[in-house]
Amino acid sequence: METNIAAMAGAVMDLKGKAEEVVAKVGDIGGLGADSMKSLAEDVNQLLPTIRQAGYHVTAVDVDAALPPKITVHCQIEIEVPLEERTKLIESLADNRISACAVKALFQVSDIQKLLRLGALRPSDIVLELGLNPAVRVLYREAAPSN
Repeated sequence: METNIAAMAGAVMDLKGKAEEVVAKVGDIGGLGADSMKSLAEDVNQLLPTIRQAGYHVTAVDVDAALPPKITVHCQIEIEVPLEERTKLIESLADNRISACAVKALFQVSDIQKLLRLGALRPSDIVLELGLNPAVRVLYREAAPSN
């Protein structure tokens, strides 16, 4: 009986050690997430003025504090930026890869919107997703009736 109790105590101690390892790893991942989120937030703070320079108005920002973290920027086109100004803006962002990619995507979206016709649907919002898998979405909605 004492042998069984000793074996059970040893098994419990092994389980406790493994549980502590798992907790430590989860803590490390949580720290990684916080670091990633901080870095992503800094990138977005640099990106927001650039979005305005690209002719868009930021209407909302969503923050997903998850693993991996994601920040979503909602915007709408305000003005068409001439090609020469586009080139200058992209060249000025040579040291900021995230902003450069986002601005290039926004310019591509504005060019595509000129060509794409979906009946009564009109582009209403552009959604930039910044994170592990960046993406750009264009939301088309029925135009509101004018009074």
